[in-house]
Amino acid sequence: MASRKRGRSEFEGGEEEEDFDAQLRKEYTQKVLQQQKLILVLDLDHTLLNSASFSKVDEEERLYLEKIYDWQEKAPKRRKLLHKVESLQVWTKIRPFAFKFLEEASKFFDLHIYTNGREIYAETMAKLLDPTGSLFKGHIFSRDHNCMKAMKDLDTVPGDESITLIVDDSDCVWPKKHHKNLIPVYDRYLFFRSSTGLFGLRESSSLTSKKKDEVATKATLAKLLEGLKRIHSEFFQESGCFAGDVRQTMREVKGHALSGCKIVICAKSQAAHELLWDSCQELGAECVVDIDDTVTHVVVASKQQPQGLELSAQAGKYLVWPSWIHTAHYRCCRPDEAAFLWRKLE
Repeated sequence: MASRKRGRSEFEGGEEEEDFDAQLRKEYTQKVLQQQKLILVLDLDHTLLNSASFSKVDEEERLYLEKIYDWQEKAPKRRKLLHKVESLQVWTKIRPFAFKFLEEASKFFDLHIYTNGREIYAETMAKLLDPTGSLFKGHIFSRDHNCMKAMKDLDTVPGDESITLIVDDSDCVWPKKHHKNLIPVYDRYLFFRSSTGLFGLRESSSLTSKKKDEVATKATLAKLLEGLKRIHSEFFQESGCFAGDVRQTMREVKGHALSGCKIVICAKSQAAHELLWDSCQELGAECVVDIDDTVTHVVVASKQQPQGLELSAQAGKYLVWPSWIHTAHYRCCRPDEAAFLWRKLE
């Protein structure tokens, strides 16, 4: 089913058109379920890849990119992750593990791209990620397919919402009614310096400034794939092919991830504190304000020891970075604390 524009203004008073559209959606949903698959809607920028206009790349960064690009040319058997897209005048860096993620996810999900970029950008990026077109199969949506609206909407995507999951780094571009379908990407892929400013970050936090990249097997997409497989398995184990709601399945799977954990959160800002608190509760943990003997974890969103926290007195508790929570969110299970320790109290 190829991408198609769905402007409501095109169908003024069209009850027959709406009925036909509903029938197509029903048939598509049944087809997907019969294949033991669900629908996965994927964002592009900062989720699967990162792009920067030629004009926003300074000389120092350009020389670094050219060096990577030349190295790729000398290793033709490797799949290219960095591209100079002359037609769009942009550099594009594909996120580590993206190819493996898409290949594996396509076995369990019908894949769709949905970006707030223009159609030409969406089609070009899809070609970089899926050169043969065998993964997305024309399911590529952009703002041009949504009447140029800034908000995305599942009305644009074929298939029922009850079998659809969304992966996006920005929840604000989706209406509240679709947040139950959404798996937010907390770890945005910010390879280029110009991308950091979009989120109020310093250029020094970009990967080109640090002269490094994500490690593929430890990357966000690898963790996310594990969680998606877990949700898929649970959905079909519980509901079979023609019943169930993946939103409920995801809520239940996530709700057991940190069950039994009692967590205190130490964050600099109230906004960060509330976000981590809500995430922990969504994952089945109990959140409390004060540390006592029953607390199992302290989540610290700072490189400095939080004021008033006497670490040496809290024996047997894990002190972890917020990335421990994010990883539990992606994987839908409790991660091994050893990889996320701020400090282990003994």
